[in-house]
This record gives sequence, structure tokens and C-alpha cells, in this order.
Amino acid sequence: MIQEFVREMTEEERAWLQRGIDPSPVPRRMASGYSRETWGFAVVWILTLVGIAVMGGANKGGLAIAAAVGVLMLGYRFAAEARKKARGDARGDAQNREFIDAHQSRNSAALTRALEDGRVTVKRVSAVAVIEIEPLEDEGTGYVFDLGDGRVLFLKGQEYVPTE
Repeated sequence: MIQEFVREMTEEERAWLQRGIDPSPVPRRMASGYSRETWGFAVVWILTLVGIAVMGGANKGGLAIAAAVGVLMLGYRFAAEARKKARGDARGDAQNREFIDAHQSRNSAALTRALEDGRVTVKRVSAVAVIEIEPLEDEGTGYVFDLGDGRVLFLKGQEYVPTE
């Protein structure tokens, strides 16, 4: 069963909506900037050098050549990725900022109207059974409520937390 009623908004709800209108700035990515392939190449190259040193210690020329070739190849890969990242970051940041700004402007008007209205619609759900669906990554837990009258209610997301 779903019961619905309207009440005045609490100060906590007002503050939550206000944060949606005036969000904090989006932090820059904290990634290293180099691909897994490049790091994988570095690991394989180091293991190869270790293998050559262990198995062919008498052949110092082979070890020196493998080290020199590896340094050149790895240096080229890191430099190419650094150039690509430097060119792409400005473009990617601008596209990301444009997307975030558009999203915030769409939501800002609706949140402002809700704050001005000052009322909230509360939906209280009484279910005969509930199935909880484990989240994948950070999408939040899902809930399937059996309302007992042939209907179900499905909620999924980080903001949905049942109280009972």
C-alpha cells in the first residue's frame, strides 16, 4: 500500500535542496595519467631485465642492449601519453564543465521552485515483502517492494534507504 500526504518542508530538507542549487566545485581527477598498457609494458620490461640478468649474467652486452631499448621504448610511451593528456585535458575539462553546468541549470530551476513552494509530498510504502538488490559499483542498493495488491514498487540509488 502507498499512502501519500503533503507537509511543510523541514530545515534539513531545505538545506539539502539548497546544496543542489549551489554545489561545491567538482574536483579534478586524481589519476596518474598513464594507461594500464604503459604500466604493464614497464612491468614486463623490468621482469625481462631481471630474467636476462639472472639467466645470462655472463652476457653483459645483452643486458645493456635490453636496458637501452626498454628505456627508449618506455620513455617514448610515457612522453606520448603525457602529450596526449596535455592536449586532451583542456578539451575534456571544458566538455565536462559544460555538461555539469547544463545539468545544474536544468535542476536549479526545479529546486528553486520546490524551495519557494516549501511543501513536500511524502509517500509512505507498506509492503508485504521486500527484495534487496546488491549494488554494482556505486549505483546504490535496489529495492523491490511487493505492495500486496498485485503491484510492485522498485527503487534504486544511493539516496534510497528504507527506515524499517
